[in-house]
Amino acid sequence: MEPKFKIGDVVELNSGGPQMTITVAENIHAVTQKKLLFKGIVTAVWFEENSKFESKFPQDALSLKKV
Repeated sequence: MEPKFKIGDVVELNSGGPQMTITVAENIHAVTQKKLLFKGIVTAVWFEENSKFESKFPQDALSLKKV
């Protein structure tokens, strides 16, 4: 499976919600820095009332937003 998004892309859940920014769009081994098999999960961050939130999402649950 290939990543649908790249780091910095602005996305939203298909069901709606806050705009989020992709921060991890591929799996990299922490020690060797080699790419691992991508399993369709991305990490995104968003802000609400000056608080930062971060979570992992299946890429198929997200849509690219036009900024």
